[in-house]
Amino acid sequence: MKKQLLFGFHFIALLVMAQMVLGQVTMPAAISISPSNGTAWDEITLKLDPTKACVPSGKGSVIGAAVVKMHSAAVLFDQKEGFESKSIWGALGVDYDKVPKDGIHTAPDLLPNGDGTYSITFVPADFYGVEEGSTVIGITAVFNGGSWDNECKDFKNDACGDFFIPLTYVNPTPALKFKLDLTYQEELGNFDKDGGKAYVTVDGTEYEMDQLLEGIFPVAKYEKLLTEGIVKDQVYSYKFKMNETEETIDARTVTATASQQTLSHYFNDEAPVLGVTVTFKVDMKYYMRDSKFDASSQYVDIAGEVNGWDGTNYHLTGPDNDSVYSIDIDGLDVGDTYAYKYRIDGSWSDATSEFPAGGPNRRYTVRSGGGQTYDVYNNYRPGWVPVTLAVNMTRAVSIAQFDPLADFVDVAGTLNGWGGSNQLFDDNPGDDANIYIAIPPVLAKIGDTIQFKFRIDGSWADDKSEFPGGGPNRTLIIADTTGGVVNKPDTVWFNDIPLSVESFRKEKIQEVTIYPNPVQELLYIDNAFEIRQLRLVNMLGQVVRDLRVDSRMFMTIDVSDLNPGIYVLSVYGDNGYKGIAKFMIK
Repeated sequence: MKKQLLFGFHFIALLVMAQMVLGQVTMPAAISISPSNGTAWDEITLKLDPTKACVPSGKGSVIGAAVVKMHSAAVLFDQKEGFESKSIWGALGVDYDKVPKDGIHTAPDLLPNGDGTYSITFVPADFYGVEEGSTVIGITAVFNGGSWDNECKDFKNDACGDFFIPLTYVNPTPALKFKLDLTYQEELGNFDKDGGKAYVTVDGTEYEMDQLLEGIFPVAKYEKLLTEGIVKDQVYSYKFKMNETEETIDARTVTATASQQTLSHYFNDEAPVLGVTVTFKVDMKYYMRDSKFDASSQYVDIAGEVNGWDGTNYHLTGPDNDSVYSIDIDGLDVGDTYAYKYRIDGSWSDATSEFPAGGPNRRYTVRSGGGQTYDVYNNYRPGWVPVTLAVNMTRAVSIAQFDPLADFVDVAGTLNGWGGSNQLFDDNPGDDANIYIAIPPVLAKIGDTIQFKFRIDGSWADDKSEFPGGGPNRTLIIADTTGGVVNKPDTVWFNDIPLSVESFRKEKIQEVTIYPNPVQELLYIDNAFEIRQLRLVNMLGQVVRDLRVDSRMFMTIDVSDLNPGIYVLSVYGDNGYKGIAKFMIK
């Protein structure tokens, strides 16, 4: 989808330039903004009427959705080169499933107004992280209902195309803003921000740069804005100095455009290594075996948010062990989630790209220390089938065991060597349901009985993993998908503990008779079906008892050694019977 948007951006850029010559760009019929003359630097309310929008072929409408997601980017005045190089999206875009850059909105959500329309109030420049002084001419966008199954676009020549939403702006003048970051040079001991000076020399003329502040404190970052004498289409050369030390690299050049350009650099282009390194691995074994990939003449690359969806310089090396290709990507931020896909020969065609025709992206949340992925190309593995696993994290959120903005969920089991390389994602973060689903689905062998557990942050710690301390694994028999069968078990609660006993009753779970309650020493259990397994969990989600017993309908357990507090008792029997009860230890 992002690839398609990028082509749309290029088209929109040319369209906008043409329309600016011929006349004012008109607002799409499905869109209105208030105030109508709002600029990118004003707070505006953008309203969408999906009844006036185009629904792409094969997609559902967003009409009636609980929330509408905006997949969008800011468009600058003179950015034809940016569209062609695909840099605009990475710098000034906000995915429908990502957090905007203004520090205010937690998601790019349009909420219902009660009359069938949806709206969002925001400052576009802040929302998209636009550099101060830039001229934003509009917003390009598409909308969905939380996934690409339901989509909303504009009408374009009897077909659906991306929205272009014009904003009011004043024609800019040519300007060059030079920015120099000397933080790394200070770390190396080559510069001191207290008393140090920075300069930029443009076509032989030297200018002292202004030191920037973070809050009230000066930092080793500098900038200089040149407006007078800057001529459109003229080429300028420039170099930097710190104190009396001039850069040793060749002078850089820039061609002035009709608007302000920001030129950000490190001294001598020596950039610090930020973030961590992640190794991406993909197994091409089955594509090679079935002659879908020729290792002697073809290559594999990775394209995604790790590189602006441009895999030109991101070819994987290998193969190791005959079929596994890999690449190390540096500078990824811990806690951030990156979407990506693998491609053959750098092509987005259906035959050479993973999950084509709008299929899901792979995603990876960066762990402390980096980590690595292990993927099978296009999830193509004969004899293995997709399995969609889902877990409800609502209770874990309610007791602060899990933070959706900082933590991630994965599944570890026999299907992946207990490595937890398969992550789950909340594809509707705005609905507060906290249902995390394996996207794309995990793979498992037909006929196997897989064992698995869900984890928080990929950890086996007692407060992060399900059923800790040697507790039971979840199991699932993998069915052959021939004939339309799917492996999609019911959504489970993390640690099998819902928000309340009432939640279990809604699922028609048996209630267990226990007494006394509260209890100090002995707890008596009187059940309606024979007990095979018993589990006690405290309110932190920790399993404090996990017993397998012979078939019994009546039991007594000693709880005198447990700390006072609220506990949940779960009992399990044959044929899927389950019972639940909550009690207090005094």
